[in-house]
Amino acid sequence: MLTIMLQLTIGAVDLAVAFLFMFGLWRMSSPVTAPSGMTFAGCGMVAAVLGSFLYVFTVGAAAKPHLAVNIGLAVAALSIGGGVAWWSGKKVALTAMPQLVALFNGMGGGAAGSIAAVELFGNKAQRITQLVVALIGALIGAVSLSGSLIAWAKLDGVLMEYDLYVTKKDGCVTDLVYVAPPQGFAAGVPDFERFATGLRARWAAPIGTMASTP
Repeated sequence: MLTIMLQLTIGAVDLAVAFLFMFGLWRMSSPVTAPSGMTFAGCGMVAAVLGSFLYVFTVGAAAKPHLAVNIGLAVAALSIGGGVAWWSGKKVALTAMPQLVALFNGMGGGAAGSIAAVELFGNKAQRITQLVVALIGALIGAVSLSGSLIAWAKLDGVLMEYDLYVTKKDGCVTDLVYVAPPQGFAAGVPDFERFATGLRARWAAPIGTMASTP
């Protein structure tokens, strides 16, 4: 009877969490209702975390000796992660908020990928359905994490792209482009010119050159 009640309670929590997530996302689609949408989605996340602790009452006999350690690790992870998130949210500049959001989104993908990795490498996904679900979870988690890191890097200016346009003239058949950071640009120009001159002499063909610094 207790097991049935626990299963019903967990199912009800899962249903409430799904509703809060979807309702929160819908509210966040408008700038006017976005603050309340974040509140609803946050409540859903809290309910999901608290609801996951109900599974401690359904573990098997083999897992019960490790229950206290696992609960302690879960509480420690929640405390550290929540503390870092709260601190960074308070300290980050408003102009850097998109980068922080990108990193937080990536953490969810990394967590999903980590869970899938545990299932796969721990040989816990025995049936074909479990294996497919674990693989899909790993794929989605990896794409979410890598995409979020790329988004953070672009927003923070870590990744830089250069578009160089060279107009060929005088029968030029190829181009050489020298790009260097400002602090070492001047020192490398003579070597670049010597290299280009040597190629011109060897190929006996016009070679265009261009030097550029970010």
